[in-house]
Amino acid sequence: MKQKAAEEGATSAQDVAKLSSSLPPELFIDNDEESVCDISQWLGEDAQNIVLPPKPERAHHCKTCKMCVFKFDHHCPWINQCVGLGNERYFVLFMLWFSLGTFVFGVTAWEIVNEALWHYKWPYRYAPRVLFIAIYAKAVVMGAAVFVLALWHLYLVSKGETSVESQDNAHYRKMARERNDCFVNVYDMGRLRNLQIFFNVGRGLKYGYYTLLLPRRIEPYSDGWRYAKSPGLLGRHMGIKQEEEFTDDDGEP
Repeated sequence: MKQKAAEEGATSAQDVAKLSSSLPPELFIDNDEESVCDISQWLGEDAQNIVLPPKPERAHHCKTCKMCVFKFDHHCPWINQCVGLGNERYFVLFMLWFSLGTFVFGVTAWEIVNEALWHYKWPYRYAPRVLFIAIYAKAVVMGAAVFVLALWHLYLVSKGETSVESQDNAHYRKMARERNDCFVNVYDMGRLRNLQIFFNVGRGLKYGYYTLLLPRRIEPYSDGWRYAKSPGLLGRHMGIKQEEEFTDDDGEP
């Protein structure tokens, strides 16, 4: 499932290179600008990472995976792949269910831990008390840490932002304030609606809320090229100029 989600949420550099070689060379003839060949020469090996236009909005290139990922959030070393449009729903739900599981274990196993700590006699022959205490401590600590991370991601989702966009938008808000303007994220449809769109459940969307409880494949609401946007903003952020928006080179962490 992870591999399938990653394939749906990313475009490989090899596919981009094949597409580049198949395009007519006359498309790139421009007397005023550098050609693709010129750019490839000074980029060297990094030329294979070029994403041909039009680049999908909210997509970013991951230097680790060497892929352009739809709605790139971050590269997660724990799952050894990027979190993006194809798997972001499962990533957040996994953290929530993992936190719930460790909480249940922490509550129900407390009496056994208390017995392991303060009673001389240990009745569980095949489970050393030191090992059980270590597992309990690890579950509680990791569960708390993952729960905080899950809440942080839900907060970003409720604002209509990814992790990358959160950093970018913080800079945009600062720039807007400096000229007495107000930055408005075009992808912010309201907190509840943002959550519904992210999980693809609720009014006007394809799936019901019950799917949040089921281990099944749920398609994202977007195809990676088009995203829900706040009406009245003409499809762009308000309070920031187009030339001030970050690209992969200057905005990605």
